[in-house]
Amino acid sequence: MSPRHRIRIILGIPALLLVALVVTGCRTARGPLPGPLDPAPAAGLKVIVLGSAQDAGIPQLGCRCLHCRVALQSPGARRQVASLGVINPSTGEILLVDATPDVRDQVGLLESDPLVALHGLRKPVDAIALTHAHMGHYAGLLHFGKEAASTSHVPVYATPRMLEFLLANRPFADLFDSGFLDARPTTPGKVFEPIAGVRLTPLLVPHREELSDSVGYLIEGSSRRLLYVPDIDAWDRWDRSLLELLDEVDYAILDGTFYSQSELPDRDLSEIPHPLVGTTMELLRGHEVRSEVWFSHLNHSNPVHRAGSTERKEVEAAGFFVAEDGVVFWL
Repeated sequence: MSPRHRIRIILGIPALLLVALVVTGCRTARGPLPGPLDPAPAAGLKVIVLGSAQDAGIPQLGCRCLHCRVALQSPGARRQVASLGVINPSTGEILLVDATPDVRDQVGLLESDPLVALHGLRKPVDAIALTHAHMGHYAGLLHFGKEAASTSHVPVYATPRMLEFLLANRPFADLFDSGFLDARPTTPGKVFEPIAGVRLTPLLVPHREELSDSVGYLIEGSSRRLLYVPDIDAWDRWDRSLLELLDEVDYAILDGTFYSQSELPDRDLSEIPHPLVGTTMELLRGHEVRSEVWFSHLNHSNPVHRAGSTERKEVEAAGFFVAEDGVVFWL
């Protein structure tokens, strides 16, 4: 898979990354050497990876594994919970894809973006789109309530089943009953426009449905398209062809939760199914797909989150990429 568009790392998170970029200059996501950046499309969208970790982040609460110990001691090794921010530069509007436990820092990063600052803000974000009802994807909604941002009627887009879950359970129901948030049901497979110029198509995916159904999103800008599937049980359980979808988009950010079955010896991974990174790479091996493929939603046990690890080198040598907090895509 030959990369076609350069992507840059923005200044923002974590703090040590900011220092490194000030010292060395902005770096493309292709490798360690600075290079020219593709210009943003004339009317394009800016998509920022606000987080790339599994629901509990890196480091994870109470964990004493090597990865978490390093992350506790070094802010540069930390990862925030998987989320995207989408900015329309022509309006300054912000869409937040999933409201994570790290939402304060993530929205703060979006608010500080010059494309937003030039237009001002009426709300912390102009709209929220949710994928499903697992902790890392909706718990941050609590920060929009009376004890925190105390927002006014921020629209929350999600499937009817996801919204039913929120509206049936306090304290989330209180956010909607009190007018801090507004429920906006979506239809899987049908395009909607949560903010001006941003076209989203929710795609139902098979993923532990004890509380709600789950979706990924096809995000369309003026000239490019991005597929975002942070959680799925297995590609062969999906009623869509991943290969065909990858030929229809420019970028794909996919579930990379685990690298191997042996990562969590005290847990039964069949109870928390995700496609292994190697499984996804094997599925795509030998296929000249159109899009760049990035792995995100990385568990704290996954060694690919460490730059320079043997596993990361294997992923990159195979032509794939590992998403970092702060990576930017222009659509």
